[in-house]
Amino acid sequence: MVQRNSEALTSVGFVSSLTEPNLYIHQELPIMITVFVDDIIVVYDKSALEAYLQIKEKYAQLIKIGSTDIKKVHKFTGVEIQRDREKRTITLTQ
Repeated sequence: MVQRNSEALTSVGFVSSLTEPNLYIHQELPIMITVFVDDIIVVYDKSALEAYLQIKEKYAQLIKIGSTDIKKVHKFTGVEIQRDREKRTITLTQ
């Protein structure tokens, strides 16, 4: 059975933010997900990488998506995203 995003995210431990319904925060781990139409951005602490990969696999099965590729984000909802890992900065421009 294919689940909706919100149902699938809830079943793997996320709750929707009270102030931003498209933002999901994991109840126990430092992982946040934002959803816009069919785009998803995930942010997580390095310490949660293994748990995130397990959650991602389960989520993909729940909503029946074929790809679970992790790609760098360059643009999301019209906002350009530039990340400088060396300087530990993220710049957003529109």
